Amino acid sequence: MEYVIKYSKLNYGMTYKQFRQLAYGYGRRLLIKFPGTYIDNKIAGIDCLSGFGERHKELTLRKTENSSLFRTTAINTTNVMEYFDT
Repeated sequence: MEYVIKYSKLNYGMTYKQFRQLAYGYGRRLLIKFPGTYIDNKIAGIDCLSGFGERHKELTLRKTENSSLFRTTAINTTNVMEYFDT
């Protein structure tokens, strides 16, 4: 799960559903036994998500928000250099 921690530190969001799908896929690769509902739905349960959050207090599990077009286009070399020069 180092991937999830690195992903979080880079300020990229991951939805709860994406995390649960990732956890299920990872568990399948490790040949972990799952409850029948996990296998039927091909997704880990909410209990998996909450357990991971309790074990890794440094992470904040929250729903991601979209960036505005203005914010994404405002980050360019000129603006960044001007910010650090002042």
